[in-house]
Amino acid sequence: MRINFQILNISFLQSSMTIILLFMSMQISFSQVEAQLQPDELEFSEAGTPKANVRYTGIHLTIDNNETNGDVIIQANDDVTLDGLNDVIIKADDDVTFGTDNLTRMFINQDGDVGIGTTTPDADLEVQKFNTRRVEMKVTNSRPEFHSQSALILNSTHNASTSELVIKNSDWAIVNEGDWDQGGILGFYFDDDEFQSVSDLKMRIRPSGNVWVESEMSAACYETRGGCDIVEGFDTVNESLEPGDVVIIDADNPGQIKKSTEAYDRKVLGIVSGANGIQAGIKLSQEGVLDGEFPIAMAGQVYVKVNGKVTPGDLLTSSSIAGHAQAVTEFNNSHGSVIGKALTANEDGNGLVLVFVNLH
Repeated sequence: MRINFQILNISFLQSSMTIILLFMSMQISFSQVEAQLQPDELEFSEAGTPKANVRYTGIHLTIDNNETNGDVIIQANDDVTLDGLNDVIIKADDDVTFGTDNLTRMFINQDGDVGIGTTTPDADLEVQKFNTRRVEMKVTNSRPEFHSQSALILNSTHNASTSELVIKNSDWAIVNEGDWDQGGILGFYFDDDEFQSVSDLKMRIRPSGNVWVESEMSAACYETRGGCDIVEGFDTVNESLEPGDVVIIDADNPGQIKKSTEAYDRKVLGIVSGANGIQAGIKLSQEGVLDGEFPIAMAGQVYVKVNGKVTPGDLLTSSSIAGHAQAVTEFNNSHGSVIGKALTANEDGNGLVLVFVNLH
């Protein structure tokens, strides 16, 4: 029993020494940490060389890496939350990388270019995706209000009068050129080169709704809702023409027209479109070649100036009053001078009659 008791005493003493040594070791460790602490600062060193520090100033917590090319990495197996009463600011002298699942998801280089799915962005914002068949950017508004809208707004404030918006891929682009409120255009072009001028556009849409297409346009069925007649453009030498005037071929000036002045004139060509609010539906022309100033109705419905009594169904021809038509009464003389058939009536004197243009 004595031997066992002595052994137990020795074991007890050994255990006590171990506890004392461990406590002394803890005191030394605590002293080393405390020696590294500055007011509101925690510094991490390696072999006496400062590597990083955490500073608290007011409401700001700053993590610095003292290495020239070092990284500051915040990593966790669960969520990492950065929260602040005002702004949360992440700054770096080099690149900034955001990742999930050990993959880089967003990258910001030193020039401020942002890449999503790429670490080599060559634009202010570049989005790439290699593991799906398409790249999407989606804007959704889930609010139930009737007038709620979702919008993707790309705006240039450099020069409001000449600002442009270009949506482009490798071989086509959509361009908003100029100030829309001041007559700008929405245009489309197909070219690998950069957009230079309106002449590059293959199609243009004006704020008025006018659409211009450079080349052919095909449709299974075409309906006009802004006019009722087909016109071609003609010029005149020295006369002032008005909508509703009857015009003839100017024999002294090839390709020109002038106001009719003779009854049953076989040089009669048509009627100046636009009288009484009825506009042309289709204009046939070749830009820069055959695109005269005055739209002359060649077919369809148009109002014409008339003289004398006209009843619906009457054939109309030129009259001796300048620019006016009259009902055909001398059928033997009317061949080649009829401009159409009256759809409405005129009781007497000068007036306007709706006519279905049909030259014969």
